[in-house]
Amino acid sequence: MPLDLNYKINIGSQCAGGKDDDRLMVSLTTELGMDCGFGYSVIELADEKYTLPSPGDQVTIELGDGLTKVFTGEVETVETIKAGQRITAYDATSKLAGTEIETTYKEVSIDEIVSDLISEVGLKAGVLEKSARVPSFTIFKGPRVFQHIQKLAKMSGMDLFSNGEGLLNFAGPKTKGKNHTFEYGLNILELNVKNINPFHDGIEITGEGSAGTKGADRYYWLPDDLSGIKGVAAVDEKGKTTPGKSVKTSTCEVLPAFRSGEAVEKIAESRMDAKASLRIRGYLKIYGYPEVMPGDTASIKKLPENHITSFFNSGGNLRIRNVKHLYNLQNGFITRMDF
Repeated sequence: MPLDLNYKINIGSQCAGGKDDDRLMVSLTTELGMDCGFGYSVIELADEKYTLPSPGDQVTIELGDGLTKVFTGEVETVETIKAGQRITAYDATSKLAGTEIETTYKEVSIDEIVSDLISEVGLKAGVLEKSARVPSFTIFKGPRVFQHIQKLAKMSGMDLFSNGEGLLNFAGPKTKGKNHTFEYGLNILELNVKNINPFHDGIEITGEGSAGTKGADRYYWLPDDLSGIKGVAAVDEKGKTTPGKSVKTSTCEVLPAFRSGEAVEKIAESRMDAKASLRIRGYLKIYGYPEVMPGDTASIKKLPENHITSFFNSGGNLRIRNVKHLYNLQNGFITRMDF
């Protein structure tokens, strides 16, 4: 495994690597994703005589021959260690966790609420997948903005995550990133996957109000018939979502925020898409590969015929939820992707 790695790390006014600096990076751990809370980086640089960075300094990390940006964030802590410095930085999602907002939205879609919250915190959005509309939604102090967006994400079958440029994305499995192909026996160090058999393979969402049967201007009426504000969807053993299909093992939820049949139908389908994308879980380790980002997909070629992961042999690919880059002088550069 090659130990040399082309890198460029900017921390405030300081630079390590690149053409202008030959300062040694001793180790690096950086992770972005949907399941890791905040994206973070831990950087160890040689020579403690350099001026220590300050909390709040901007951090960007670029890796690989083409210097792909894999992290953008701010310094959180700085330590002096044996013969060097250790800098810990967090990505943009940490700012969401440190901010409280109080406001009310009317007649907006969930993605519009998320877009406005991101803007209010002074951050920039990347991909914002269209979601269902709500007649009203209140954001109150106490829970931080991060918690409110996480609630909206869970409700609508979406995920919140940042990319290497520091842009915040709010998207589900239907929003496809780049597909990356890896080859068994060539560039794969470790593959660990398992099939998840869901106890509930369907969902039934019930909203509130009479917009589904009496019209949008009657959303505040209490209905006698709930069929107009009920949405169902199911996922089969191949991971395909079928809107409008009800099964005996459906889980049932009441979501008063949604007041129309169109909204609950969209939410039911999105929630089942999210569950279908989690049908196979696991991780993949490869030689360092900075081009991959959360939200991208991975496919694997040349698996043995009897390999347990027949999903790949049939041409399938998996949505990458988390990406972790690891580098040190002993083991070189490794990338791990979680599904």
